Amino acid sequence: MRRSKCAATFAALCALTAGACSSGDDSTGRSSPDGEITNSSDARPGDDIAEPAPADRTIPSTPSTTSSGSTTTSTMPSEPTWFDEFDGPAGSPVDGSRWAHDEGGTGWGNQQLEFYSPTNATLDGAGNLDIVARPADVTTSPSCWYGNCHFTSSRLTTAGLAAFTYGTFEMRAKFPAGEATWPAFWLLGANTGEVGWPAAGEIDVVENVGRDGDVIRGTVHGPGYSGANGIAATADIDDITEFHTYTVRWEPDRVIWFVDGDEYHRIERSDVDDWVFDHDFHLVVNLAVGGTLAGSPGPADYQDNVLTVDYVRVWSP
Repeated sequence: MRRSKCAATFAALCALTAGACSSGDDSTGRSSPDGEITNSSDARPGDDIAEPAPADRTIPSTPSTTSSGSTTTSTMPSEPTWFDEFDGPAGSPVDGSRWAHDEGGTGWGNQQLEFYSPTNATLDGAGNLDIVARPADVTTSPSCWYGNCHFTSSRLTTAGLAAFTYGTFEMRAKFPAGEATWPAFWLLGANTGEVGWPAAGEIDVVENVGRDGDVIRGTVHGPGYSGANGIAATADIDDITEFHTYTVRWEPDRVIWFVDGDEYHRIERSDVDDWVFDHDFHLVVNLAVGGTLAGSPGPADYQDNVLTVDYVRVWSP
C-alpha cells in the first residue's frame, strides 16, 4: 500500500457538477441529463463481486493496536457493541431496528445526481448488503434538484436509532468500478439539525470515487476545515472491487484511519483550532453518483453499480 493523493460527451452533466468529465460515447444508449443548473454548494461531502462471504462469521471484539517501528496495525479481539452482519434471505430489506433511510434527490449539499430510495438496498442472501446505483428511466423517474432523476440509489443511517461518542468503526466492503460512483461509510454529528454542518463535525471512514481507481480517502470536516478543505489522506490499495476492511479509531484527542489493519492517516486535537469530535455521531452508508467530488458520469455509470457490504461493526470504549 502506498500513499497518494481525477471535449466531454456528457456535456450537460458537466454543467451540473463541478467535477471532471469523461470522454466517450454512452454505450447504454441512455441520454445524459440536460439543462444547466447553477445551484452550487460547499456543503458536506458524501453527503463487486468476486470473493464469497467468509465462512467464519464469528464476531470479534474490542480493537487493540500494535506498533512496529512507524507502522500501526489494528486487531479486533473482543465483541463489538453494535453490529450488522446483514444475514437474511436474498431480497430482504435491511434491519429497521438498526437502519433508517434517507430519501430524496435534493443533491445532498453537493449536487449529487441520485434519488435515494429504500428499494435499492437489499440483502443478497449470502451475508451481505447490496446498495445498487441504477440508471433511471427519465420519463418516469422522480424529481431531483436538476429535473427528473437519472439515477437511483440508497443511503442508510442510524440517526434516531444509534449514536456513538468515541470507539472503533469498521466496514468490510467492496466498491463498484464506476466513474462518478461515490461509495462512502462515514459518521455525522448527531446535532447537525441544531448547529448545522460543519459545526457538528463529520468523520469519513472511507470514500472512493470511481474514476480514482483503487484510491480511497479518509477525511474529517469541521469549522474551518470542511468541504474541499477537509483534512484528508489517501491510500492506494489492491483492487477496490474486492473485499477490504476500512476502519477508524476515534479517541478523545485523535482519529486514526486503517485499511486492512494498517494505519494510513491520523489527526490530533492539536492539529485544528476547533475540535468538534466530543459528542454523539451516527453512522451513514451510501452510494452516490456524481457531485462536487465525484464529477460527471461516464459510460460505466449508466449500468447497475453495486456497493457490497459484508458487515458494519462498532466497538465502544
